Amino acid sequence: MKKGMKNSSDYGGNIEGRKLSIHELVSEQRYQRGKLNQNVINSIVRNFDPHKLGVLKVWHHRGRYYVIDGQHRLTALRMLYSNRDYHVLCEVHNDISYEQAARYCAEQDRNKTPFSPYDKYNALLEAKDPAAMEIQTTLKGLGLCFDRSRDGSGGNVIHCVKTVCDLHKQNPLPDFQNILRLIKESWGGNRKAFDNKVIRGVALFHQTYKGMFSNNRFIEAMRRTDPPEIIRLGNSDYSTGGDLRYARAVLHYYNKGNPRDKLQYRFDG
Repeated sequence: MKKGMKNSSDYGGNIEGRKLSIHELVSEQRYQRGKLNQNVINSIVRNFDPHKLGVLKVWHHRGRYYVIDGQHRLTALRMLYSNRDYHVLCEVHNDISYEQAARYCAEQDRNKTPFSPYDKYNALLEAKDPAAMEIQTTLKGLGLCFDRSRDGSGGNVIHCVKTVCDLHKQNPLPDFQNILRLIKESWGGNRKAFDNKVIRGVALFHQTYKGMFSNNRFIEAMRRTDPPEIIRLGNSDYSTGGDLRYARAVLHYYNKGNPRDKLQYRFDG
């Protein structure tokens, strides 16, 4: 083992400290954040202090060095030293796979520039994380997809990545799939239906009344209203808070659409 090298028990392989030229570092892997924050980069350039630069974390694979953590700093250094060479201290990870590098990227502690939920999900997907792959399979099966931007058009798009990932953690897979299916079939992929308040409201309704309500009746009842109405009714409920406000709104519209087969109130609150 080389001097300064240690075993990496979590990811396999070994770790080595090494100074590398900024021009031999490769960035923009698929598991990394999709869009850099130019304000962060400009701030690093304006206030550059090599003593505060820290260590870039890179993956050594087939003679090349791929940045795992340090995209903003590397971009700033390339702006500062565009026509000159500059060597930066790197934590080099040897003998790990692409999937391991992707997972390490997703699990980094980024106090300065945290990964967005979308970027973390994408990195875990590249790492072939079982949970991320289950979510991806479910979305594809329903004709849905995540979208990082909020200015696009069209339906069947979900922006609240964290809400959906949390939903997957909190529910068995069949329930997770059914919650998203109910929303999709009720409102035909309307983007407003995938507001995090609507998703959480439907999820709490589903958890509370599982086995007591009909999917078909739920879909028929929800089709009689628009998702913003669920949000509006929930927002106007000052007697409680959190997800319960929107779950109660879902119950209201379910019972309104099924007057002969109303569900009794069973929420805890």
